[in-house]
Amino acid sequence: MRFRNFTDEQRDWLTQRGRYGGYCWMLAQINRDYLLFDHTVIESVGAVPKKELIGMAVGHWEYHLEAAELLQLLQARK
Repeated sequence: MRFRNFTDEQRDWLTQRGRYGGYCWMLAQINRDYLLFDHTVIESVGAVPKKELIGMAVGHWEYHLEAAELLQLLQARK
């Protein structure tokens, strides 16, 4: 899966910030799927097939984003 609007600068910033202890997330929508990634897998985002992306995601929702579940995931990772 390619992310045309995800720049190398954004990828580098997320990776570096996460390594230094910052809370960094990427939320992506691919067709009807919503995927939440943390900084540890950002280097692979855009370089692997969708099935692998889903396996790397911290959160995955089909058709609509579950806001309560998203908040719970973000708070649990602090």
